[in-house]
Amino acid sequence: MLIYFAQSKAQLSEELRDSLFYSSSGRMLLVALVLFLSHCKIVTPDSFLDPTPDNNELLKTMNVRNNGELWSGVVAGDLPAGVMGVDVKFDDGAWKKAEINGNRWRVFVPIGPEAAAGKQRWQVGSKHQVSLKALGNSGNSRSPMAITFIRQTNKDINGDGYADAIIGAPALNTNQGKAYIFYGSVSGIPTQAATAAHAILTGELASNYFSSSVSETDINCDGYSDVIVGARGYNSNQGRTYIFYGGNVLLTSQGAAAANAILTGVAGSDYFGYAMTGGDVNGDGCQDIGIGAYGYGSNPGRLFIFHGGTAGIATQGAGSATTILTGEAGSTNAFGATATLADINADSYADLIVGAYGYNSLQGRAYIFYGSSSGIATQDATTATATLTGEAGTGRFGFSSAVGDVNGDGFLDVVVSAYVYNANQGRTYVFHGSSTPLTSQGASTASTILSSEAGTPLFGNSIVAADTNGDGYADLVVGSPGYNATQGRTYIFNGGAAGIASQAAGTANSILTGAVASEQFGTSVTLADLNGDGLTDIIATSAIFSASQGRAYFFDGKAAGIVTQGAGLAKGLISGEAGAGQFGATLASIFGLKSRGENHRMPRPNSLNEVHRNL
Repeated sequence: MLIYFAQSKAQLSEELRDSLFYSSSGRMLLVALVLFLSHCKIVTPDSFLDPTPDNNELLKTMNVRNNGELWSGVVAGDLPAGVMGVDVKFDDGAWKKAEINGNRWRVFVPIGPEAAAGKQRWQVGSKHQVSLKALGNSGNSRSPMAITFIRQTNKDINGDGYADAIIGAPALNTNQGKAYIFYGSVSGIPTQAATAAHAILTGELASNYFSSSVSETDINCDGYSDVIVGARGYNSNQGRTYIFYGGNVLLTSQGAAAANAILTGVAGSDYFGYAMTGGDVNGDGCQDIGIGAYGYGSNPGRLFIFHGGTAGIATQGAGSATTILTGEAGSTNAFGATATLADINADSYADLIVGAYGYNSLQGRAYIFYGSSSGIATQDATTATATLTGEAGTGRFGFSSAVGDVNGDGFLDVVVSAYVYNANQGRTYVFHGSSTPLTSQGASTASTILSSEAGTPLFGNSIVAADTNGDGYADLVVGSPGYNATQGRTYIFNGGAAGIASQAAGTANSILTGAVASEQFGTSVTLADLNGDGLTDIIATSAIFSASQGRAYFFDGKAAGIVTQGAGLAKGLISGEAGAGQFGATLASIFGLKSRGENHRMPRPNSLNEVHRNL
C-alpha cells in the first residue's frame, strides 16, 4: 500500500486537522495509522525526493541575461544542483532538449530555415525570447521562465557559449602577418603573451599582410563561428581572404594555405581583403560575407558579396562573387575600404554600408544598399538606395562605420566617422534607423555629432556599438589613437531612450586612456562577451606599443558601466611577439568590419596611398 504523508501539520486542511486532533475518532485513527505505518514503507513523492531548483537559479548560470546580448551560436550554462536537464524554446518555436556535457548544458539558436521562419527572423540586432525549464531526476520541472535578448554576431568558434577573440599582427615577420585566436572562458581572456594563443594562423609569404582584416561569423550555418582573415598584400596587393571553419574540434595553429576556402582578388593592386563584414543579406538564415577591394580600377574600388550556406563558401576568384558593387568613377574614391552588414530597417534582411573615404578629394561618402529575398543586386555605387556625404574638406568621412540601436527603438542606427576632420581632430556621426530607408543626406544633418578633444587625436579611427552596461541600449565606443601625442584614448558614450546627445569627446560617459606615451591606444576597438556573464566586454589595442610590438587590453562590461580609467588597470592584457608586428592593428569587430589601425604610423597622412604605406 502506498501512502503519501504530508510533510507538516501546516499542509493539512483546517477541516482535517480538526477531525484528527480534536475528535476521539480522529485520535483513534492516528493511533491506528502509527501502528500500521510501523509495518509499511513510506514512499515520498517525486516532488519531495527530487526538488528542481527555481528557474531563477538556472538563469543565473547562463551566458545571456534578460535584455542582454548573445555573442555565441548557443545559449549555454552550468547545471545548478538538482538539475539533470534543461528544456529550451526560442520565440514561438518548439521545445527542445539541451545537450548535456558534464555539468554544462547548451542549445544552438536557430540557423538556416529555422532562423528564416517564425515570428521573428534571426538577424544580428534582432530581439528574441528564450524560455527555459529546469528538469529534475524524474523529468519533473518548474514552470517555464522566459527572458528576452538581442542576437549579436556569433563570435564563438568552439560553441562553448563564450565569445572568442581574433587579433591580427599584419606586419609581423617582414609583413607576412599572423592572426591569433584566444578562446573566451568563465574568467574571460587572461593576461598572457601572444604566443600563448590557442591557435596561431600564419600568412603565406612576406609582404602579404595576412590579418590586414579579421572577422568572425557563421558562414556554413552550423552554429559555430568561422574565422575569416584578409591578406590585402598577397601577390602584389591583388589580395586574398582565407576562411577557417569553427567547430567542436578546436582550430589548430596552421598556415594560411591550409584554410578551408580561399578567395582571391581580381587583379594586382586591388587590395582585396582590406575590409570585410558578415550578415544575412537574403534572409535564408545563413551568414554571407562582404569583402572590400578599395584599390580596384585604380581606386574607384569594389565590394564583393559571397553568399553563405550549409556547404560554406567554395574556393574561388572574386569575379565569381554573387554580388559585385563598384565605386563611383574617380581615382581616389576607395569604395570598399570599410563595410558593414546589418538589418537597419528591421525587415529581416541585412543591409550594406560601404565607405568610400576618398570620394571628392577625401571629403568621403558612405553608401547604403538594402537587402532583400534575393540579396543585393550587382550595381554601381551611383544606384545605392542612399548616400551619406561628409562635411566639406578632407575629413575622410566613411573611414570607419558601425551600427547599433542607441535609442532602443528596435531599429539599428548607422554610425560613420571622419577621423581626420578639421586637421586630424575627427568627428563621428550617428544616423537613426527606422522602418523606412535612410535618405541621402550630408553628415551635418546626422541625429548626433560627436567631436574630438583638442589636438590631433584621430577621433573615430575605429568605432563599434553594442550594450556594454546591460541597460538595453547600444553604447558607442570610439577609438582616438592620436590623443596626447599618440598616447591614445577610447571613449564610451552610453545610449538611452533619446539616443546619444551631440557633444565633445571629453564629456563621454567613460574614458579609457593609454598606459604609456606614444602607444596609440584605441588603434582598434571591438566588443564581445568574453566571459559569458551576459555583459558585453571591450577590447582596445595599441598597435605601436613598444616599438610597434603591439598590445591588446580587455575591459569587462559592468552593469554600472565601465569606469573611467587608464589602460594599465584593464582586466587583462596581451602583448605581441617581439618585433614590429603591430599586434592589435586589427580585431574581429562587432559586425566583422575591418577595424582600423595598421595605417597610422603617421598621424597626418597626406595622400590616399600614404595611409597604407606603413602597415
